[in-house]
Amino acid sequence: MGWFQWLRKKFNTEVGEASQVTPEPDSPAEKPTVSPSSSEAREPDEEQVKCADCRQTFVWENAYNQQDTPGSESFHPPGHGIFHPRAFCPHCGALVAEWDIDRQQDYDRWKWYGENAALNSARPLPPYPLLFWGKAMPNLSLASIDCKKIQIPAEASGSPEKLFWAVVGGNAAEVKIQLEAGVDPNIRNYVGETPLMLAAEKGHEEVARALLAGGAKVNDQEVYGRHTPLILATMEGHAALIRTLLEAGADPNLQNQFGKTALMLAKDKGHQDIEAMLHNAGVTG
Repeated sequence: MGWFQWLRKKFNTEVGEASQVTPEPDSPAEKPTVSPSSSEAREPDEEQVKCADCRQTFVWENAYNQQDTPGSESFHPPGHGIFHPRAFCPHCGALVAEWDIDRQQDYDRWKWYGENAALNSARPLPPYPLLFWGKAMPNLSLASIDCKKIQIPAEASGSPEKLFWAVVGGNAAEVKIQLEAGVDPNIRNYVGETPLMLAAEKGHEEVARALLAGGAKVNDQEVYGRHTPLILATMEGHAALIRTLLEAGADPNLQNQFGKTALMLAKDKGHQDIEAMLHNAGVTG
C-alpha cells in the first residue's frame, strides 16, 4: 500500500477507537489512558473539553497544538525523531492530551494526560495532529518532554494556512509577513512537510532564504519518506536552491527512509551539475 493510500485510510478511521491503555511501570512520564471516540453526533457541550488543572472548558480549535517535542526521541522507537504531538489548555497552559507512543511502538492515536481521562471520558480527543487546528506554539518556544505546563504565549496574528499558500506561490514578501506575525516556520502540513520542504520542492529560492532567516530547520525530515529539503531540491533539480541550503548548513549525508542521500539521488536523476556541486561540498560515495 502506498503512503498516500495509507494516509487516506488513516483519515477515514477514528483516531480514538482503541480501548483504555494501562500505564506501564517503566514509563518516563505518567501514562494517560486512551478514551474511545464516537462517530455519532454530539451535543455542543460534549465538544467542550475540561482541563483537569484549571477546570475550565475549551474546544480543541483553541488549544495549543505542538507537533514536535524536544527531548522525546529517547522515549520513541529508534529513528522516530521528536515527532510527539501534545495539546495544552488555552486557559492555564497545562498538558491535556499527548500522542500515544513508547519505545516499542507508535500507536498512531491521541491519549489523555493524567486526570483528564476521567474528566473527559465521553469527549473527543484532539484531531489528527498534522491537520490545521488549534494554536501553534511560537518558534523557539517548544515545550520539552519534561514540561507539563506552558506559559501562555502572546497571541499571534499570523496564519499557518497563509504561510503555506505563500510558500507554494513563491511569495517571499508574504512569507516574511507571516513569520513576523508569529507563525512557526517549522510547522508541518497534513502530509508532514514543513514550509522549507515545500520551497525546496518548488525551487523558490527567495522563499527558502526568508524561511531560513526566520528560523526554519535546514535538516528537518518529512514524517513520511524522511526526505530533507536538500533531498527534495535534488530530486527536482533545483541547483540554485541546493546551493542556498548547503550554505545554510544542510547535511548532504543524511539519508531518506530508502537509504538514499542527495548525492545518490543526483546520480539517479542524471543531475550532473548538482552531483558536481555536492562533490565540491565534500560529499563522497
